[in-house]
Parts: sequence; structure tokens; C-alpha cells
Amino acid sequence: MYGLYNGFNEAAAKAYAADLSGGVHLGTYFGFYNSVIGVFALPASIIAGLLWMAFGAPSVFIYGTLTALIAFALLLVAPAVLARYEKRQNEVMGSLIDYKAKDSGNKR
Repeated sequence: MYGLYNGFNEAAAKAYAADLSGGVHLGTYFGFYNSVIGVFALPASIIAGLLWMAFGAPSVFIYGTLTALIAFALLLVAPAVLARYEKRQNEVMGSLIDYKAKDSGNKR
């Protein structure tokens, strides 16, 4: 049963990461996605174990619920944050191209 859940969940998460990338720097997005998963998996397990030992099983489920709600909220704002970042990056690149064009025009 866990295999089915994990197959659907991982496929959906990777598809969402691909959608967020917009097809640009897809490898970077997948690398960042997998890095975040790897970095947070160990501390999450340690925290869950400590909560279980200190407060019992219900505390772990409450912790899981709260972190899932936080993740959901972050997923809602991620497209807006990425769009703002992309817009700023395009502005910087555009001004850099304009600067180079102006600079090369002065050398002639």
C-alpha cells in the first residue's frame, strides 16, 4: 500500500516541480527539490522520534498535520514568488544586455 502512495505522491511532486520550472533550468529545479527532501528527511525523523518518546504517538500526528499545513501554504505562494523572481531576473538580464549593447556601440 505504501508503494502505491509513494508512487503517486512522488510523481505528483516531481510534476509540480517541473511545472514550476516552466521548462527552464529543469535539472536545477529537480536537483533543488531532491536536495530539500534529503536535507529535511533526517531532522523530521529525529523530531518525530523525540516527540513520540516525550509526548506519545498523538503528538507526532499533530506535528505531521501542522507541517503539512505549512507546506500547503508554501505551495500556494510558490508560483507567485517564483514569478516575481523570474520577472526580476529578466529585468536584470535585460538591463545587462542593454548595457553591453550601449558599451559596444561606443567602441565603434
